[in-house]
Amino acid sequence: MCGTTHEQEQQAKFQIRQFDFQILGVNHAPPRRVQSMASGFYKTQPDQRAIMDKAGPEGFYVACGFSGTGFKLSPAVGVCMAELILDGGAKLVDISSLNLDRFVRGELIQGEHSYGHIWK
Repeated sequence: MCGTTHEQEQQAKFQIRQFDFQILGVNHAPPRRVQSMASGFYKTQPDQRAIMDKAGPEGFYVACGFSGTGFKLSPAVGVCMAELILDGGAKLVDISSLNLDRFVRGELIQGEHSYGHIWK
């Protein structure tokens, strides 16, 4: 595995075995070979929700912070951002809660089922 230490590789193998045991209930599965591994910095907003808003200098807009969700939402995000830029506001769906100012106001988005504790 390129760019990984022996310790990281051993940890990955251990986690795979734990998955087999805990999730699949497999006690005596043959060892699995780690095919690839990556590591990096995973940073999210305090409420773990996207930002879609005007930011910085005139004409600068952001659509970021989607994590893996952004790919599947990209067509709608593109339409909403185009509407925001051209018309001053999104019409397809209400994106007003995804503005940058929510952090300053302390109005973080709370979902029905919080998963924030997972990333802390």
